[in-house]
Amino acid sequence: MADTAPAALGGSTPRRTPPTRRRRLHRYGCAVLLAGLAALAQWLVQPWLGGRMPFVFVLPAVVLAAALWGRWPGMLVLGLGMVSSLPSLMLPGVDVLPGGPLLVPLLLLAPLLLLAAMGLLLVALGERLRNLRRRARAAEARLVLAIEGTGMGVFELELASRRVHLSPGLARRMGLPADPLPLERWQARMPPDVPARVEDELRQQLRQRARNYEQTLQLPLTDPGAAGVEWLLLRMQIDWHGSRAVLLRGVCLDITGPKRVETALAQARHALQQQVDDLDLLHQLSSRLLEDDGLAQQLGEIVRTLAQYHGSTRGLVALLEQNDTRLGLAAAQGMGEAALAQVGAAMAATAAPGALAALALARQFSKRVVVEDTETAPAVEHWRALARSEGWRAVHCTPLISRDGTWLGTIAVLLGQPRQPTERECLLADICARKAVLVIERARAQAELAATKDRFQAVLESSAVPFTVLAPVRNPQGAITDFTWRYVNGAAALALGRSAHSLVNQPMRRSVQARTGPGGDLQPYIDVVEQGRARQFEIDLRLDGRAGWVQCIASPLHDEVAVWFTDITDRKRDEQLLRDADRRKDEFLATLAHELRNPLAPIRQAAMLCKTPNVTEVQKRWCHGVIERQVQHLAALLDDLLDVSRITRGAMALRRDDVWLASVIDTAVETVRPLIDARRHRLSLQLPPQPVQLHADPLRLSQVVGNLLSNAAKYTDEQGEIGLHCTLDETGLCITVTDNGIGIPAASLAQVFEMFTQLPQAGEQAQGGLGIGLALSRGLVALHGGSISVHSDGPGRGSSFSVHLPPSAVVRPPPAAATALRMLIADDNREAAGRLAMLLQIHGHDVHQSWDGEQAWAAYQRLLPQVCLLDINMPVRDGYSLAGAIRSQGGRQPVL
Repeated sequence: MADTAPAALGGSTPRRTPPTRRRRLHRYGCAVLLAGLAALAQWLVQPWLGGRMPFVFVLPAVVLAAALWGRWPGMLVLGLGMVSSLPSLMLPGVDVLPGGPLLVPLLLLAPLLLLAAMGLLLVALGERLRNLRRRARAAEARLVLAIEGTGMGVFELELASRRVHLSPGLARRMGLPADPLPLERWQARMPPDVPARVEDELRQQLRQRARNYEQTLQLPLTDPGAAGVEWLLLRMQIDWHGSRAVLLRGVCLDITGPKRVETALAQARHALQQQVDDLDLLHQLSSRLLEDDGLAQQLGEIVRTLAQYHGSTRGLVALLEQNDTRLGLAAAQGMGEAALAQVGAAMAATAAPGALAALALARQFSKRVVVEDTETAPAVEHWRALARSEGWRAVHCTPLISRDGTWLGTIAVLLGQPRQPTERECLLADICARKAVLVIERARAQAELAATKDRFQAVLESSAVPFTVLAPVRNPQGAITDFTWRYVNGAAALALGRSAHSLVNQPMRRSVQARTGPGGDLQPYIDVVEQGRARQFEIDLRLDGRAGWVQCIASPLHDEVAVWFTDITDRKRDEQLLRDADRRKDEFLATLAHELRNPLAPIRQAAMLCKTPNVTEVQKRWCHGVIERQVQHLAALLDDLLDVSRITRGAMALRRDDVWLASVIDTAVETVRPLIDARRHRLSLQLPPQPVQLHADPLRLSQVVGNLLSNAAKYTDEQGEIGLHCTLDETGLCITVTDNGIGIPAASLAQVFEMFTQLPQAGEQAQGGLGIGLALSRGLVALHGGSISVHSDGPGRGSSFSVHLPPSAVVRPPPAAATALRMLIADDNREAAGRLAMLLQIHGHDVHQSWDGEQAWAAYQRLLPQVCLLDINMPVRDGYSLAGAIRSQGGRQPVL
């Protein structure tokens, strides 16, 4: 064993260690002794064997010596055996044979050579056996070393005899002898539950006819005073003899070290996972804090997260009221209404003895305060009943300290079990407390900023002067390309015609259009930013299609522009109106001079003719007629001027009366009939089917309709079409005059009702005039509470003027009289028939018209009227013939 130990330790092929002198002497001495014993045994059996088996004991001795002590001791035994065998090789009578003396050496040499050859073979065989034996011992030593060094133990269980064979290491580990021992003795060395688990597992494997399986056991440490457990891994192999299990072989491995490492890794993994979970909860908390917009909601999220870290559902945040010494309940989680009311009342009572002692201590010492058990802590005896009713036994309070060291309040977690917070819980409480401090300081800073902003905005919003702040928009090269509305006060939004919300943060170019001259619409603001000095300028503004002018004072405000502006649109419009009025005044004076000179020339001529000596009476009458007509023309011209002056000064008074619409229209048509007939126009009339009565000034209303008809007749080519249509609905009365004349350009539609206006394209068709007819008509309609409008599709496409009178100007007609009759008018003079029909309709009669005798006969047969008004001379069939046909019908006859 000593010779092979190094080989076993090295794990390589065994090498022979050089023997010491004493060991060599011992080996050779044993070889000599063995040779002597072999010679003695050969001598003792010589009488029985004779010389037939001279090497019966020598050869086994050679093999034994070589196997036990090596090659050279075996050679020594061989040599000594050959010497001791010489006497047995001497055959009697050999020397008396012929040639005997010569045969003796040959007869001795042959057996010796045979012995030597056989001996050498046996020495080699013994040496081989010795090497195999040495290697087996080395392998056994390595196996023992592996088993003992790695904590393994080998055992066998004879299932029939229930005897256990243990390896030495396993036997020492269990304090048992290495000899076979009963299974019960081995089980007695184990905890009571271990054998039962081993046997249960073995029975299960036997039922499944398994051959190999593993089982892990947990045992308490066997060393006295040692705490902890050890882990053993059993790897078993079942030997079967047919259907019967006979032997259980197993290896017992000590896996306590790997198990401890695994446990440590599991604990580290758990701690790491816990930290990851904590970070995830903190991340979620941060996200929720960004989403919540109220301090109470944010503090509620923080205290909820902190309570979750503690495995609790209850907590609260108490804050010191600003400019006060009292605590206020800012947020709570998982507490009942009664508890919240009691806590809030205690916080409000500053002098309450023992009020929330933990919170008060946290404030007093500005450090963490823990009440481990509310049942035993004397400081919270006032709250013991509340704690019992709410189900909490411990309190963990963390102070909220601002960055400048000011105590802001406390965040507390109420625990359901009496205990101290862990290191992790304290760390997370500090983190949540810092988050709460940030939230509180941010909320208070925002509140202060909002208050300052409200004060600033209140000043600006209460100001009647429009004010805005513009922020420049720069391109990648740094040049200003636009401005955005950073702030717009109420006066500015009102002036711009937009809400402040729709303008803020919007590009200026997109929301408004402005022209400021050659510098462009942004140049004044750009100059203010780049030059850093204030500027004053005017802007022609375009906003949502609405034109306007503003006067701006722009001042630099850091990198922005503060703009005060005033709406000067009215001033600009008044200035333009003054310029236009001045221009029209000059044109009016020129036109008035021309209009006054026109009637004066014939008056002067008539007066000169009357003064001539040879003037006749006929000429005098002609002169008087000319003078009368021209004076009437001048009077009408002056009346129109006076009417316009009265309307402008508000001195025009209407003489209202109940008048029929048909009468007003008839008067206007009669007034304009000469002009219409002179230009051979066709006039079409359309009145409402029912009579309409108005409460209006009949003279002025007829004047309005006459002006519109006169205007249409003047600006329509000869043989034109003029229409006068009246409609009545719930919005009032609408009188529309249409023509197919020269039309009005779209750009001139807004000017036709202005004083002294004549369209340039009218040319000679205007036939003179001062251009005050439409302006006068608009004023008269306005006095009646109505309005007048114009429409034209463009030059050469005619025009349409509409007078709208409100429902208040319309008198609803009374119900038709019981004597209302159905009438038929037959007359080829359509104008006369129309006038007569309107007159009869005014009195409530149902009137129908025909323009010749044949139409009248067909209408009579269809309508059976009660009254027929027949013209005598009509085309196709005269009145006499028509009357005879009616009388010939018999029955009830109409009045003819």
